[in-house]
Amino acid sequence: MIRNILTNERYIGDTLLQKTYTPDCISETIKKNQGAAPWSMWNGSPAIVQKAMFYQVREEMARRSSQRKVMRKTGKTEQGKYSAKYTLSELLVCGECGTPYK
Repeated sequence: MIRNILTNERYIGDTLLQKTYTPDCISETIKKNQGAAPWSMWNGSPAIVQKAMFYQVREEMARRSSQRKVMRKTGKTEQGKYSAKYTLSELLVCGECGTPYK
């Protein structure tokens, strides 16, 4: 819940409209807007989270996701459910395969 509050732009007073759109009103399918329709920003809501904290959280989340370990044998990134659960998570790495201990 806290992650949702700290990453949703509505809590800093901004509202990004038209995140989804309906390309065909007959079939009523809803698609994510990835540039097919214009977005619009509305800045009239009261802010709950400060903008500086909002952008710091986004930067920290991007930094943590870029630090994921890559296994030597398969080349895949290790994204386990234990990645940040414990204090010593991802500090010990296997010498043979390169995966972090869980």
